Amino acid sequence: MDLNEVFRPACIDLEMDAKNKEEVLSNLADLLLKDKAITSTKEYLKAVYKREAEAPTGIGNLIAIPHGKSSCILKTSVAYARLKKSIEWESCDNSPVKYVFLLAVPEENRNVNQIKLLSHIARILAQDDILGKLEKLNTVKEVIELFINENLD
Repeated sequence: MDLNEVFRPACIDLEMDAKNKEEVLSNLADLLLKDKAITSTKEYLKAVYKREAEAPTGIGNLIAIPHGKSSCILKTSVAYARLKKSIEWESCDNSPVKYVFLLAVPEENRNVNQIKLLSHIARILAQDDILGKLEKLNTVKEVIELFINENLD
């Protein structure tokens, strides 16, 4: 999986002004649709909410990684939002969320690619200084470089 193809500028919003989880997910799904990563926001969001009902996607530390399984997904993608203000989100540490990574992985090779993508993102997000890095990044290019080039030794 080529992370240059997964993290695309059109799917990153560093100044999202959203009032709630529904608005964040809708905005991110719209980015995926505009980037031709999915064919239907309605169908994709239905899958995301189905997954949200199974278990919280807020992993704690102000971070959420929602995702859904749907045939409307055309290419493996990450839509990312840094929110202007934290919002309520079901989370394992009961904290709000400010950084949202919405994953979209096509049915073909879904299990392998989703596990690899989740693992890569989770290892980066587990770093002690990651919130400081995410908050200080000023450009979409810097976000992409962080996730592609981050040293995970």
